[in-house]
Amino acid sequence: WAMDLSFTKLIDETRPRLEVLIAQLDGESGRIMVWDFAAKLVSSPQPVYGAPIVTLATSLSSNIMTRGWQSNQRVLKLGGWVQIGDELKRVLADVYSDISGQAVIPISPMLRNDYANGTPLIVSRPCGKFKLKDNSQGASHRKPSKGSISLSLVEAFYP
Repeated sequence: WAMDLSFTKLIDETRPRLEVLIAQLDGESGRIMVWDFAAKLVSSPQPVYGAPIVTLATSLSSNIMTRGWQSNQRVLKLGGWVQIGDELKRVLADVYSDISGQAVIPISPMLRNDYANGTPLIVSRPCGKFKLKDNSQGASHRKPSKGSISLSLVEAFYP
C-alpha cells in the first residue's frame, strides 16, 4: 500500500507535534502504524462481531481462516479492512460467519508472513506498518501562524 497525506492549515500548537513525529521517523528507516484515513476509522470504527482470531493464515495466501465471530451474520463488508500482525489487508467480499462462528476472509494483498493459530485479528481501527517513501518527505511549508505538511508513505515489508 501507498498513501499521500496532506495536512493543511496547521496551527502553531499542532505543527510542531507533527514535525517531531516526522523527525522521530528518521527518514526511511523509521516505521509508523497507520490506518486508512479516508475510511474514518477513528470517528466511526468498523463494528466487531465477536472476538475474531486466526485459525489458519500462511504466507502467500489470499484467505484468512478465522473463528470467534458471532454466528450466522455478516461480520465484514466488502472494501473493509483487517489487520493481522503488522499487515493491513483489504477485504475483497462480504464475509459471513457460519453457525460455529468461523469465517473465511478473502484479502488483498496476499499475506507476507505465517500467523499462528490464535493470533488476534484486528477489525476496529486496523493499521499497517508504513515508512516514509524517501528521505525527502516531510517538508514543511510555513506561513505566519499556519502551515502545511505533505507526506508520502509506503507499506514497510521489513522491520
